[in-house]
Amino acid sequence: MTAMQAASALAYLTLPVIAVRAAESFHVSAGLIGVYTGLAFLGSAIATLVTAGISPRIGAVRMCQWASAANVAGLLCLLPAEPLLLPVAALLVGAGYGPMNPAGSFLLARVVPKQRLSLVFSIKQTCVPIGYGLAGLLLPSIVLLADWRAAVLVSAASVIAVALLSQVYRTELDRHRSDGTPFRLRTVLAPLQLMARYPGLRRMALCSLVFSGVQLGVASFLVVYLNQVVGMSLAAAGSILAIANVAAVAGRIGWGWVADLVAARWVLGALGIGMAASVVLILTVTLAWPFAMVAALGVALGATVIGWNGVFLAETARLSPEGQVSEATAGVMVVTFMGSVIGPPLLSGLLALTDSYEAGFLLLTIAALAMGLVFFLPERPKPQS
Repeated sequence: MTAMQAASALAYLTLPVIAVRAAESFHVSAGLIGVYTGLAFLGSAIATLVTAGISPRIGAVRMCQWASAANVAGLLCLLPAEPLLLPVAALLVGAGYGPMNPAGSFLLARVVPKQRLSLVFSIKQTCVPIGYGLAGLLLPSIVLLADWRAAVLVSAASVIAVALLSQVYRTELDRHRSDGTPFRLRTVLAPLQLMARYPGLRRMALCSLVFSGVQLGVASFLVVYLNQVVGMSLAAAGSILAIANVAAVAGRIGWGWVADLVAARWVLGALGIGMAASVVLILTVTLAWPFAMVAALGVALGATVIGWNGVFLAETARLSPEGQVSEATAGVMVVTFMGSVIGPPLLSGLLALTDSYEAGFLLLTIAALAMGLVFFLPERPKPQS
């Protein structure tokens, strides 16, 4: 599951990484990548709702293989360099990314011991920084050696290879199934309705809305802030983001281990407070800071702002009604994707209004702090199914 979702994350970030070179062939501005990203998240949200009840019926591995096919189809839509195909590519790549988490949650909730749930979910969620890291390390080099189409083909080949290798495990793992929910138009919103019924799931949805908005906001603006405002070189600023992603891998595993020892909601609360502290510190960085201090801040950002996902998914699975982990996770993940859609444009709007990054980073700080404190409020019991 880690490998399949890492390959999907690689596919997801392929065009953003090569946008400057690919934009020349498409005859569009590279700045339109924000529209591509927004459409991709929309595709993720739609596919998550549509497939939530299907994953338990066909098996998690098979669902991820279908999702991988959507990733590949989206990437191949980029090759003609036809601007009209860009929205199609974005929606397909996003549609391939969306079903991965509900399918993985369905499977892991059945095969992982309860006392190890947070740790294993967190290990699985290292897929995102792994996929993003591979995209940043491999694709630019391929573009320089060949061209952007070669980078797209390598990304597509990687997704296909992992999907084919997963077939080795499918028979064994996909015996873990349930009746699920047959696809009908009237049941598409069922995951959201399920999420809304349970106070714990509503809190996790709100958590993911805020935390994903903070994560995408920092990821979108950290490098440009350090470069344009602080005055660091582009290479140095980019290295801070790379350090943050490396720290996120260790952070996701570490927080998962801690969450199996104490209440996971306390860990999420502490992460919210840690996010707030890390984000507000961005505004204090100057060229007088030694690079090691800026790197340490990158570690803190990676461990908190990017490190929350595994604990969040494990807690969502724990709070889900029996036999409905996939559907409940899907309902929560739709809200997660909305945070990713809303966050960066909101910061862009504040930047346009104030001509300063300070308002945006302060908004992220307040939101993360408020959400962190919410987790220390008493937990309401789950209603009876």
